[in-house]
Amino acid sequence: MTSTAPSEITVRYEGPGTGTEIWGMTQANFSVGIPGRHAKECAVLLNDAAARFLTRELGRDDTPETRQALAVEVGSYVLRQRAESGAHPDSLIMVSVALLQEQPAILAHLRSLGA
Repeated sequence: MTSTAPSEITVRYEGPGTGTEIWGMTQANFSVGIPGRHAKECAVLLNDAAARFLTRELGRDDTPETRQALAVEVGSYVLRQRAESGAHPDSLIMVSVALLQEQPAILAHLRSLGA
């Protein structure tokens, strides 16, 4: 079995979603490149409850700009972790409080960024 070196994987932020606040979330769009596979477009949706949880835990102001930055930071981390583990990137990833509690490494990563 071949393994892909982490440095060969690309996770590139493509921009925000528009209008997702009406659904109670903030969207960040990415392109994920894994050698030997076609690039994959992925949307990471940070729901409002998770955004409030993260701003509280990280001591940040709960603003639309902060929520967008968090969607990008969480999305970059989650997509890179999944790609490095060999998992196929999902087209849509919902970031909820349950996911953050199930995967405490996400919050630890954000704290390590000084976020």
